[in-house]
Amino acid sequence: LIFKLLPCQRNATIAAEAAMQLHARTKGRTNSIREIRVYTHAEALERVDNANHLSNAAARDHSLQFIVASTLVHGKLDHWHYHEPLAGDARVTKLVPRVRLIEDQAYSAGYIAGDQRSTGNAIEVQFDDSTTTERVEVLYSAGHPARRSALIPMLEAKFEAHVAQVLEPAVIERLRSLFLDHERLTAMRVRDFIALLAPRLTSHGQ
Repeated sequence: LIFKLLPCQRNATIAAEAAMQLHARTKGRTNSIREIRVYTHAEALERVDNANHLSNAAARDHSLQFIVASTLVHGKLDHWHYHEPLAGDARVTKLVPRVRLIEDQAYSAGYIAGDQRSTGNAIEVQFDDSTTTERVEVLYSAGHPARRSALIPMLEAKFEAHVAQVLEPAVIERLRSLFLDHERLTAMRVRDFIALLAPRLTSHGQ
């Protein structure tokens, strides 16, 4: 089971993670970036190599070039980054054509290897003065079983961010407590659990 923690096509997830790590090195220097080299696997080149047809959000979240450029600029990746006005940020649109995708044969082999099923990507950024950042490599996404320890806090944060839009703080706290008690959770009736997840109705709506 692999959890999807970032809002992008799955073959772009790890590149986005690597770009997040490089954000601190590129922040304030995006105008000086000459090239962004993304080392990736063949499946990503087949599925998300798109730098020229980015007229809507659906195209942008299937563009490895856009995802890397946007994440380098903003330091994170959320669904609103695919929409205006953030999608049209001049810093992002300037970087998209500077993202060069390069197949790494080891990543392609790891992607299809049954004992690995990795989705390796690495990114390095070269500036106009010819200096280059370190090559940041990520082999497995945070949602992959190989990184389960890193997954849990991220999964909790994503869940709480979403339910906070519809549930009261007291209900969220009850859910948090329930998820930490496996025995109590598995013994709970499905209808009671669903009722807990349902948004609270105001007195006017009851």
